[in-house]
Amino acid sequence: MTVAAGTRKTTAWALPAYRYLLGSEAVTLAGSGVSAVALPALAVLELHATAGQVATLAFLSQLPSTLALWAGALSDRHAKRLQLLVSDLVAAGVLTTIPAAALAGILTICQLYGLDLDLPAVIAVAQQATWAQAHAQHAAQPTVDRPDGAIIATTTLERWKGEPVRVLDLTP
Repeated sequence: MTVAAGTRKTTAWALPAYRYLLGSEAVTLAGSGVSAVALPALAVLELHATAGQVATLAFLSQLPSTLALWAGALSDRHAKRLQLLVSDLVAAGVLTTIPAAALAGILTICQLYGLDLDLPAVIAVAQQATWAQAHAQHAAQPTVDRPDGAIIATTTLERWKGEPVRVLDLTP
């Protein structure tokens, strides 16, 4: 295979914005995984939480995922880069309260409950910016009962350019 002089194949890795996004998403997912394990362990080992308190902690961590539909609508109206930056900064700020409270000797199970509500909510908003389009595109694919697929109604028509879906423009 020969390539004409002056042309260069560009991959996603060649784009600094892609590398920054990939790196930040990797750090966010690693932090989410660590906190999912560390919070219940912290509750049991340091606060001597009961089984009911740990179960409540697990329940509260799943509760913000009910915001996913509204987070998708919210993410359509704002710049994705700003959303990712703000949500990661809020998540980092919320997480820093745990070691600060532990060092001060004032860490309580109620603080872990609050963190378990705040952190997944912030992450849901950030990830919905990533997942909203993928979910909508998947849901709009043709099926046996809908051979033409569904129609995606949106105010951001340019977001769906080149995608294999039908789009209804709701721009006023």
